[in-house]
Amino acid sequence: MDKTSFQTLKCHKHQKKHLQFVQVNDVLNQESQNKELFYCSSCFNHDLDFKSINYLMIDQILQEAESGIIPKWPPVNNYQIIQDLIDLTSKESELNYEKQIIDFFNEFKQQLLAKLDIIQKKMINETHKYPIDNHQIIKRYQEISNILQFKQLLMNEQENNLQEHSTLYQEFIQKFEKWTLDMQPFLTQINFQNCIQDKNKFDLLKNLGNNRINDIIMTAQKGLLNLNLDLFGTEYQNGQQVIVVRKNANNEYIITKINSNTFTDCISNFDLNKNLKYVFRIQIEKINQGNIFYVGLMRNSISKNQGGWEDYLTCSLESQNEYLKKKYNSGINILLKGESEFKAKKDGLIEIRVCLKDKLLEVTDFPNYQYKLGLEDQYKSKLEQYEDLRFYLGFQCSDIQICFKDVEIVDEFKY
Repeated sequence: MDKTSFQTLKCHKHQKKHLQFVQVNDVLNQESQNKELFYCSSCFNHDLDFKSINYLMIDQILQEAESGIIPKWPPVNNYQIIQDLIDLTSKESELNYEKQIIDFFNEFKQQLLAKLDIIQKKMINETHKYPIDNHQIIKRYQEISNILQFKQLLMNEQENNLQEHSTLYQEFIQKFEKWTLDMQPFLTQINFQNCIQDKNKFDLLKNLGNNRINDIIMTAQKGLLNLNLDLFGTEYQNGQQVIVVRKNANNEYIITKINSNTFTDCISNFDLNKNLKYVFRIQIEKINQGNIFYVGLMRNSISKNQGGWEDYLTCSLESQNEYLKKKYNSGINILLKGESEFKAKKDGLIEIRVCLKDKLLEVTDFPNYQYKLGLEDQYKSKLEQYEDLRFYLGFQCSDIQICFKDVEIVDEFKY
């Protein structure tokens, strides 16, 4: 049956009407089972309990199934997921992301050129302060060494009285010989050392320029990281359906788990670079007493079939009154700072620090830094071994809501 033939099907209740709607949600409900699955416009008008969320236009399926995302299909417990897919595949969304990337790099290039101009001017000004001029060096050398006087003595000397004036030469030479012994290095008296320092300053300034460029590149990496970051539920235990990820007004990710008490994960969309130092920060917005969640790293390659905690690169935290306290030994288990046990206030932030090449994986309370947990030695080799490690959050209970505040690339970790 093609599109045209289906569009001509008549409603068996209202023979003059074509079928226009099909029920796609709440079909298992007992009351719904007594209703017609397909509706015409008259069925729609006669059904006083009609819920639009449960019905989809047949024509929309026929016309758009091959080229777009259909609202309200498939049935899900949070239709924001479908709307996000529609937004993602719309031309406006594509153009918006493209514009963000173009704007970012245009601004980055302008900032880079401006900073390079400043570095160039500083380097030129520095060379003007300490000019390296051969003529000045030689002139100063002549003044201090009296080499021209020595030359004059020799030029004025005659062969027959050379022996007579030997004492004069000896005294002249000994004066400078004693000076050399007493005042090493002799070169300092002719500003050679200043010239050498000038070169060192120039090299230092070049290095400073390189460092500034590195700073700019680091800033660009941070910008790209935030621009490209995304979080999503994994396929394991139906995480894509029960974990809802959205952005708030501050462009922060809000992760919520709903309608499930099975273990599920939310994972980032990029593999961590082994050479970079990352800082991730999260904040609990909603959690019930005694509920547990996991935070740490997991391999993307196991995300379809396993939970992230199975890699033992994880910290498990439990809600206990106004604190979050470590629950199980999931890898991040060694108390590096603080008394007795790790605990962080719920109204604060949790900071996760990662540097794969340094085999460092830590959890601390932010901004106080009073407590810190580190990874057990037996699991540290995994940080170098695994090639597809990503940041992740793991949940068991429903009604947990976590705000992913930000991620940074840093030069060094604080405290």
